[in-house]
Amino acid sequence: MAPRWPSTAGAVGRRGWAARALIAVGTATVAGIEPREPTRLDVPIGRGSGRPLRSAQLSDLQLRDDPALNKRIATVAARTRADILAFTGDVIDSPDRLEALSAFLEAIAAAGNRAPNYAVTGNWEYWSHTDDRLSQTYTAHHVQWLRDRSVRVTVAGRDLDLLGLDDGAAPRIHLPDGILPPDEGRPLLILAHFPSTLDGVAASLPDRSTRPLALLGHTHGGQVALLGLAPVLPPGSRIQGHRVVEGAVQAGVVDGYISPGVGTSIIDLRWGVPPQIPVLEWTP
Repeated sequence: MAPRWPSTAGAVGRRGWAARALIAVGTATVAGIEPREPTRLDVPIGRGSGRPLRSAQLSDLQLRDDPALNKRIATVAARTRADILAFTGDVIDSPDRLEALSAFLEAIAAAGNRAPNYAVTGNWEYWSHTDDRLSQTYTAHHVQWLRDRSVRVTVAGRDLDLLGLDDGAAPRIHLPDGILPPDEGRPLLILAHFPSTLDGVAASLPDRSTRPLALLGHTHGGQVALLGLAPVLPPGSRIQGHRVVEGAVQAGVVDGYISPGVGTSIIDLRWGVPPQIPVLEWTP
């Protein structure tokens, strides 16, 4: 089946198949988030054949000191039964949350997750100067932190290249020389934080034998939506000059998927934007 990715010719809204492809974690309230059991919707992506790769994306968790809530979110993530769990930045926004992150990762494992876990940085991890201790926490819980490096992995019975980009505090305009794995016929899955980084990926990425997929976050889906529209988005939420909110996009030779994330930033409120864990079934 040919992929049905909308182009970035206009703003990416929250209607259409891409929005319906999301796995809802729960309903937002002024007091916080109340996760519930997700309803899974299979969405085929790509032109290939065979068993698809299932990736669950945890973005913008911005964990709080709420063990019961964090455990429920971890349980929802583990029950996706994904082949890969991808953390696409802003998992925490303060060094004080490292203990909450450690407990969260323990909860995912205890809930039955057996998928390999990979993580990249977001702007909040950069601003909060958590680098060394964050690395130690991830390592202790068998999470590979990919900072401008790629790894070759075997999941769902097939080999692929997994590239993690360290966005730091701003989108990447250009990728460092030599960071892209050679095209040896393996699919390429890219993890980054800012949607705008997709422009840098598209500018640096030559045509490959299979079309790469990038998982991105940062926007929070606007965090507050009025009548289905998100009036405010953080800087770094544009692709090819167009404002993007959430869902599937294209940029040059690469496809992208923008998660609206789970947590909150600046103000502890999500209104009209349910926290979500996207689960994509990708057949490269």
